[in-house]
Amino acid sequence: MKNFLNIFPVPIQITELELNVESLIEFCYEMKRKDERGVEISNIGGWQSDNIFNETHPEFVKLKTEIKKAANVYHEEMRFKKTLKQGGEQIWANINQKGHSNEWHLHSRSALSGAFYLTGESPIVFQHPYHEITTYYWNSSHVEEWTGENSGEWTIVPKPNILLVFPAWVWHKVLMNKEDTDRISLSFNTIFVQSNG
Repeated sequence: MKNFLNIFPVPIQITELELNVESLIEFCYEMKRKDERGVEISNIGGWQSDNIFNETHPEFVKLKTEIKKAANVYHEEMRFKKTLKQGGEQIWANINQKGHSNEWHLHSRSALSGAFYLTGESPIVFQHPYHEITTYYWNSSHVEEWTGENSGEWTIVPKPNILLVFPAWVWHKVLMNKEDTDRISLSFNTIFVQSNG
């Protein structure tokens, strides 16, 4: 009898929502009109808002509720303490036009991170925590088919109304937008907070 123990995984939760994408797209453009300069963190070109957690747009409020639910499902699945939950107040909008991208980065001092996708198909790429080791020992000349277990990187093509939740410590980037349409997403971080229930 043979068993495989899949240790040290990088769990990425994918949830399909049913929010009004068009309304949230307009909300993101409204945020950009309010602050054309935005902030520069991992973005190469493109526009990224500052923290917009306190905005009260009705569909955005629904999204915040869905993010909270998804993050706490992730919390339970990872067997984090029941006396804690996922909280925090950090959400921002991203608009990458053609030719724009985001460099490799992680989200320090957070527990979980994630993104909700509105438009565009430029992939997000996740990097194995020991990327250099895996690609050196198991390179393309050795691999018949790439899987989550044997890859140094993993790519996800976003689709509208898809919510990703992943560990804040995993390195990731967004590939260059090659489309004529904008790639729009809303990203977030959570932290561990005390549970009141």
